[in-house]
Amino acid sequence: MNHAQSANGGKVTMVLTSDGTAQLSGEANDAGSWRVSENGYCTTWKKIRAGQERCFTARRNGTNITVLNPDGSVSGTFTDIK
Repeated sequence: MNHAQSANGGKVTMVLTSDGTAQLSGEANDAGSWRVSENGYCTTWKKIRAGQERCFTARRNGTNITVLNPDGSVSGTFTDIK
């Protein structure tokens, strides 16, 4: 379970499971799938982005992970990673 804050300040909880499924709750609610990529991870949600996969770069900053969009802008920050 990962607690995150989006770039616009929205708070979400994202659960990525070992079988490749993903669940998002909070400011946004959706279900989908995920996979590890070379620089981070990729997600495909049922509703978000009309089901199109998007890959993100993940950078550790102390105990937090900053997530970057494909264009390099900040997508959000993961905290309280379990």
